[in-house]
Amino acid sequence: MKMMLTVEDVLQRKPFQYAKVLAGRNGLNRPVKWSHILEVDNAEEFVNGGELILTTGINLQHGQKSQLDYIEKLIMLNTACICIELGSSITAITKDALAFAEMHDYPVIVFEETVKFVEITQELHTSIINRHHQMLTDLDKLSTEFHSLSLQPNGIMKILQAVHHYFHKPASFLSRDSIQCYPLDKKGAISSINEQDLENRPCIEHDGDIILSAAVRMFDQVWGYIVLVEADTIHHEFCTLVLDRAATAISQVMLRYKELAERKHCLEEDFIRSCLSNDLVEYDHFNSILPTFYANTAYRLLCIPTHPNHLAFTNGRADIHNTQISMMLRTLLHKEGYSPIIAVRPYEVICIIFPCSNHENTKGHWEKLSVKLTQLSLKLFNAPLFGISSSYSNLELCAKAYEETNDVLHLRKQAESISPFYDDLGIYRLLLPLQKTGILQRYIDDYLGDIIEYDKRNNSELLKTLAVYLECNGSRKVAAERLFIVRQTLYHRMEKLRSLLGDEFIAPASRLSLEAAIKAYELENSLRKKQDELLIHEGRN
Repeated sequence: MKMMLTVEDVLQRKPFQYAKVLAGRNGLNRPVKWSHILEVDNAEEFVNGGELILTTGINLQHGQKSQLDYIEKLIMLNTACICIELGSSITAITKDALAFAEMHDYPVIVFEETVKFVEITQELHTSIINRHHQMLTDLDKLSTEFHSLSLQPNGIMKILQAVHHYFHKPASFLSRDSIQCYPLDKKGAISSINEQDLENRPCIEHDGDIILSAAVRMFDQVWGYIVLVEADTIHHEFCTLVLDRAATAISQVMLRYKELAERKHCLEEDFIRSCLSNDLVEYDHFNSILPTFYANTAYRLLCIPTHPNHLAFTNGRADIHNTQISMMLRTLLHKEGYSPIIAVRPYEVICIIFPCSNHENTKGHWEKLSVKLTQLSLKLFNAPLFGISSSYSNLELCAKAYEETNDVLHLRKQAESISPFYDDLGIYRLLLPLQKTGILQRYIDDYLGDIIEYDKRNNSELLKTLAVYLECNGSRKVAAERLFIVRQTLYHRMEKLRSLLGDEFIAPASRLSLEAAIKAYELENSLRKKQDELLIHEGRN
């Protein structure tokens, strides 16, 4: 059974055995979605498109112009055809109306004898409903078949074969890495199709063929497209539904492949664990995971906390969650031209990233990658939290690179605007090691202790005033505007600062020391605030 009736199919039925086609024979392949008896001029209020129009011509009695206008309106409304009973209301169709219909391949069919419209509509509607039911039945059977094939060896090719056998058209699967096609000899016909051509365009024309496609998705990412070549546009909607079911089955096949591959990546986890623990690494043992060019290429280490918002996961859910993140990260890095070695830990994913060529090892390419990682992090956690180490050539320095990523994360948790690159931390690269030794607090006390104490006693803002004044390069006008105070108030505060810090506090050496102390104070203060938040969070749990 054909999936959809056409005008030509309708003409083969008994009620139409004496019907004549007066115009539009080239449009006999137009689909018939329904039939409608129409005896009024305002057709737009009663049709949706695709209807076979039945009429006795009552509304066509007003001469040549009324017939031409009416047929033009039906064509604009995308109806399938018009069937007119001659004799009772009109005896002929004007030449102009027939010429216009012929020009637009719109079938005009006449009955020269009286017919029962009710018999026509009853028969056509029964047939259309039966066909729709058959399509739904076929769709259900195909879905079950696709799922069954997805569990078999070489499942993708078997799914393409099933699509081909149903439609009798070439079916293909296009991914970034390969093209699979059935029949095999049709591969050349689609090799020139670009994935970008299919993005958000399920129906395109390519080299004279109509191409229907459906995206194969995993974790909200497009991994490829299933494509039907030489598709039938009449059955576009049904074909798309079948392709969607096939795409879902292919995504299940690919997901299993990816999960198997991720399990094999346990060796990568062993490698990173050895590197971070400063164990003696036997590189020959890990040759299968190391890129062949690793000895000549500088790498960076990436760290992503997988539960930055302290989400409550059971061990099983955490493993699934982290594995999905690892798969998405690996796909992203391969796509951007990098070779990754990834380890998944309970609360973080660690990745050693090797550029595949020196071209990808420039700062510009790393910054481009940073943008992609930010988008991924925002999608996963609603926060751009990740850290990227400096560039190293010796894998024995992985532990140092890991420490750098943690320094970046420590700062970014306090201020997301800070760069994800350790290279860009500036003064914090000096302050963070001092913070870990405890020396930093003494430095703060030595340079800012009197100001901090004064602010506590008087509930004033001398420290804030000093910080803004230095940021404004000593411009009192700009500083007052930034602080939302009048200049006289700023002058008063500056005098107080001078009395606490000395007359030469704005001299270059003193200014540098004060600016470093202010950054150190902000670092220490944000750390205490973060610790307080964690204590409150733990108390609630």
